Amino acid sequence: MLNPPAGYKYEVSFEELGKTFALDDADILVVVPKSDFYLRRFVVKDGIHLSLHGVVRDVRKGAGSSDLETQMPSLFDHLEHGTAIFCAITAVAGIILRVLQKMGGLSEK
Repeated sequence: MLNPPAGYKYEVSFEELGKTFALDDADILVVVPKSDFYLRRFVVKDGIHLSLHGVVRDVRKGAGSSDLETQMPSLFDHLEHGTAIFCAITAVAGIILRVLQKMGGLSEK
């Protein structure tokens, strides 16, 4: 990749989560689309500029094919973004209490 124009940088953004990661000009980027993935903007001026949008199965970056690492947000990134994190914490606490009760660690009073 060429150096980006002044004021721009190479980055990938997961808009719904507010998560982005930067790309080095020597990185290879592999995007595996899932559904509703499309090219939003394609401009040829001072290089090629792409804006892609949609759902992907995986996004990997690295220096070469054996160095590619996934950049996909984790399940907790998704949970952290919404109120579902509170449900996850409650569920884990309930499981721990149930295990303690079964093991006899909690009295039944």
